[in-house]
Amino acid sequence: MEHVTAKKKDLQMNISDADIETFINRCERLNKEVSAMPELGENYQVGHTFFAEVVDIYRSLKGVHSGRLYFLKQPVNILWEISIKPILQAFLGNMDADSKRDKINDLQKVLIND
Repeated sequence: MEHVTAKKKDLQMNISDADIETFINRCERLNKEVSAMPELGENYQVGHTFFAEVVDIYRSLKGVHSGRLYFLKQPVNILWEISIKPILQAFLGNMDADSKRDKINDLQKVLIND
């Protein structure tokens, strides 16, 4: 997950190392969950480039957000909705709608700890 840290440095974003570490841990846990799912497995892990998009999202929000922006909230939620969730839904394409929704909700809880 050096891609997230490198992108943070390249874009000179002021994101705390603790937030980056928390995010990376969540991403790793998400991929462990994906690997453990009988419907998916290790070949369906989410790639690091998807996760690194969070820095770009954070950067774009900094330009329009007037208050304090919490890296582990808004940017991660947006990343989930526009990138991670759709790819996982595609991976689970043949599953019935209720089961798919339940699996997606379980995976979302791993990445987003509200």
